[in-house]
Amino acid sequence: MCKDYDYDYDYDYDYDLIIRNVDVYDGTGSDSFKSDLGITGDRITKLDIIASNASATETINAEGFAIAPGFIDVHSHDDWLVFSEPTMDGKIMQGVTTVVNGNCGWGVHPQNAART
Repeated sequence: MCKDYDYDYDYDYDYDLIIRNVDVYDGTGSDSFKSDLGITGDRITKLDIIASNASATETINAEGFAIAPGFIDVHSHDDWLVFSEPTMDGKIMQGVTTVVNGNCGWGVHPQNAART
């Protein structure tokens, strides 16, 4: 945070969503820190203290909750699952945003067109 920042007015954005007072685990192994999160569209546009008078369509008080970057599942067999559950809800609900497939020597691709 900048020492000279004017916390009485948020000059950056009108947000779609502000998540306030959340514990942030940034994935570096450092201790968590308390912050606000500003979201515009499908992007995080600010991770810092957001002025109390900043406008947002929705504001959530996340006191007692945590947020972290998406997790990477480095050994999964989700190449089969994606056909039965294309939205991969089970992974998303666990915070997994990236999966690695085929690293144990088998997988469903490349698919043989003659067998389909």
